[in-house]
Amino acid sequence: MKKLVLAITIAMMAIGGVAMAGYNADNVGVYFDAAATDICMGNLTEVGISAHHVYVALTNMNYDTVMGFELALATDGPLALSNFAFPAGSGAVNVQSAPSFMVGFGYPLVVENRMAVIMEFDILIFSTNPVNWDVDGRGHVFVKNIFFHSMEEEVPAYVNGAAELVKLHQSTGTETDPVLFFSLYADGCENIPVSADEASWDSVKSLYR
Repeated sequence: MKKLVLAITIAMMAIGGVAMAGYNADNVGVYFDAAATDICMGNLTEVGISAHHVYVALTNMNYDTVMGFELALATDGPLALSNFAFPAGSGAVNVQSAPSFMVGFGYPLVVENRMAVIMEFDILIFSTNPVNWDVDGRGHVFVKNIFFHSMEEEVPAYVNGAAELVKLHQSTGTETDPVLFFSLYADGCENIPVSADEASWDSVKSLYR
């Protein structure tokens, strides 16, 4: 927590500000749209080598302000992450190195409709050869905790407007469950886990039994 508070303090100092004055809540995921609804892209055999813009969003939030966050991104398959960007005008400072993030916002983000986009980036698909994908022809993006994490549970987190650290839950389950899917095949988005924003925790858990 101390390191994340430091990130927030640095961000606020950089803009000349003052110092830091049920399962389906406080989720984090990666999405193909800023509305946080689309988590799968299929038919990459036809699409070919390509770049795709995605969004990291917090959803079903219990608080109305985001002062900072910490999380790490991981992938499997032939995916390369680049061009990380934070919301315009947020005065964001990352005291880690991508794809690990411990970010403080100099100008805290206001949550709207219980959702906030905290970051966006590009994903390059650099191969469509099946040998580079899993047995189902899929590649994935995961959200995990950073190595020097603030929470004892070793999970991603954000800081609310009261400077409280809030645990984040991956939108499709746990850190071992992907939050974003790519597939070589046209039907590759069938039977993927449902986002916790669209189903109860019990129904999500049932997908992994």
